[in-house]
Amino acid sequence: MKLLTIALSAVIVIGALFIGLGYIGIVNIPGITPPKPKKVEDLSPIAEDGDGGVERSIRLIASALPPPPPEEESPTAAQPAEDGTDRLAKLWSSMDAESVLRIVEKWDAGDALAVLVKMDDKKLAELLQAMSEKNPDQAARISQGIKSLEQGGI
Repeated sequence: MKLLTIALSAVIVIGALFIGLGYIGIVNIPGITPPKPKKVEDLSPIAEDGDGGVERSIRLIASALPPPPPEEESPTAAQPAEDGTDRLAKLWSSMDAESVLRIVEKWDAGDALAVLVKMDDKKLAELLQAMSEKNPDQAARISQGIKSLEQGGI
């Protein structure tokens, strides 16, 4: 029994030693041993003469560096989900101003403004002219909304 305890202790110590050598990289144990860094050419001789030694050394150093991580788009720079305003602006631009005016009168001003701002300028001018004849206050509010959107917010 005593001999079995000594043998088991020896196996545990040798196993622990072997795993420790794997962690520090002396023994290669898949899943435990860290990956070895790439070998880099000798970068010590940096020549400063006119034969391009400095440029060569810079290229060697740059090639030894890991590549930069890919740029991730920040949440503020992410493209908004397609909400249909572009398509609707194209449709409204192809309609006559009176028809669009009847539609816009039934819409909430903020929602309509999001579409109107993307319309063709010539068609928007026709719409504002028709709107100013029927409801000048609404035409003024739409015009102010377009101006404040162009300045960066309402």
